[in-house]
Amino acid sequence: MLPQVRPGQEVILDITAVNHTNRDASAIKLRLYDPNRSVLLGEQTLDLPVPAGGSSSIQATFSTKQNGPAGIYHVDYVLLDSNGIIVQPEAETDSGRFVASNPPADSYRSRDFSFSVQSDREHYLPGSSVHLTFNIWNNTDTDRQITTRFILPHNNRSEENTSMVPARGHSSFTYVLEPVRNTERVWAFFREEKGKNGGFAAKGFWVVVPNADLAVQVEKARYEKGESVLIDCSVGNKVVLGWPAEVRLAIINTQGEVVFQDSRSLDLPTRGSTTFTNSFTIPQTAAPGTYSVSLETWYRGSRVSTSWARFDVPESKIEVKPQLPPRYNSGLNIIPFTITNRGQINVRNGTLEINLKEPGGSLVLSETLPFTLAVRETKTLDVPVVFQPLKLGTYVLSSLNQTRPEMEVPQS
Repeated sequence: MLPQVRPGQEVILDITAVNHTNRDASAIKLRLYDPNRSVLLGEQTLDLPVPAGGSSSIQATFSTKQNGPAGIYHVDYVLLDSNGIIVQPEAETDSGRFVASNPPADSYRSRDFSFSVQSDREHYLPGSSVHLTFNIWNNTDTDRQITTRFILPHNNRSEENTSMVPARGHSSFTYVLEPVRNTERVWAFFREEKGKNGGFAAKGFWVVVPNADLAVQVEKARYEKGESVLIDCSVGNKVVLGWPAEVRLAIINTQGEVVFQDSRSLDLPTRGSTTFTNSFTIPQTAAPGTYSVSLETWYRGSRVSTSWARFDVPESKIEVKPQLPPRYNSGLNIIPFTITNRGQINVRNGTLEINLKEPGGSLVLSETLPFTLAVRETKTLDVPVVFQPLKLGTYVLSSLNQTRPEMEVPQS
């Protein structure tokens, strides 16, 4: 509800000035306009420090004319530096408004004093410190003792302070709220020596919970063992404050095991983003399957956001079929082996291991043959086998990890 006065009366307004520039201001010039914003009715300049990117509050008194129009009056402001040069020009922000009509008198505020509460910033990160300054102006000709009781209900704080304010002077004190946890509105109530209400002031500030927009990607959907995976990461700040983030990168294999991890600290700029790259070489012993890449941001031990990417390490599948001849002779025999790549990756350094045992279990042949094989390609490898002499009974031929009886020399 807007303050109301009768035409010809004075009104006390709480004015909050926000400095949107990167320069500190030392004073504020207040300008009062009629309900149509067409006539400048008056202006006053007050000493009020407003830090760059911050805000300050003050109480100011304005007078209306006895025959002035009824309606809503508007107060705008200009920020000035110590030399009176404009830091921030006037804007129609409606930083102060009141109604001129016929309201009941406000007995709660005293014209003998003015009060304000200001914070060092408008926005805070959870766990940070808030510096609150309580200002008291004594408009009388005698020194006065003022007791300030203030409450911060959303942060479960209530405090009291007593100040001696000099005649026609100013006094202030600072309270540090640490750690801040929730968005808050500070309520301050001021009492004179005998407990008489002197007035009140309020100030709000916001606690901004960190949030980030993450993106992580890899160059390909499929990698072979021995290849390097290049990982592109992007971390974007989604809130109005910069904040220190811990960024964690991990790769998890198909069994849920973490095979790679990296952690770094990043100072995320306001509404800005940061990119970086990392790499991981897939070991020759890597288990085949789908691998997950996890990118996370953390703040003060709590996870903020997560993004995922995936890639596959396919398994090589080589089909081996020996083409056994119907008869064998003493001396040289040729046994063809047909190999086919049924997997999803090219085989560049394959080996075919062949073992042949004669009846009784003695090893006749142990051969390792290198080969290369593209996906879906078929090759035939001729393996020479010498029997000296050829024995009656069952010979056992094995290739790779598959073993079964393959040939028998019958008795004549």
